[in-house]
Amino acid sequence: MIEDKIKIINSNIKNMLECKKLKLKKCAIYELAQTATYRDDEGSAVPLIITNDGEGKYIFSDDKYIFGCYHKILNKNYSESKGFGDNKKTVEVAEMILIVWGFSDKINMNAEQFESKIIMPSMPNDVMLVASDFDRYRVISGEFKGFNYEPKPEEFVFSVRYRVTSKYLRKCRGCNYEI
Repeated sequence: MIEDKIKIINSNIKNMLECKKLKLKKCAIYELAQTATYRDDEGSAVPLIITNDGEGKYIFSDDKYIFGCYHKILNKNYSESKGFGDNKKTVEVAEMILIVWGFSDKINMNAEQFESKIIMPSMPNDVMLVASDFDRYRVISGEFKGFNYEPKPEEFVFSVRYRVTSKYLRKCRGCNYEI
């Protein structure tokens, strides 16, 4: 369910960028990422997309793109709700964060404008918005461990926290075996 919401959000962001006449080829829009150890350096970590074969792809700010973003799961909380009959459903609330970076001189928008004109309209109604953080140094320090990343003056970085709620009937999909 989380992956489906991320795909919808990313698709909406692409549509908003096209609407504002920004070139998608110059945008790096990623799905679910994690902070992972970089090149086996102890204590050093950077945001990466980890593929199923264990390879990591660096996804943060890059001069060849005018904008980029990626999503991360911060945590998940669970509760029970009654379904039809005696079926209990598990309610999952995933706390998510969208990390956004870009170059205001290439986009002709600052961080607050980009958030209000591109990111906020891209969030589906069933996604609960929590907070945005425009302190780029705080956001960067949360993404990089053991590295001194210094953003360029024209580079903006911000984050948007949001929640995705999903309901599950705990049983094996495809075999009706209830857990």
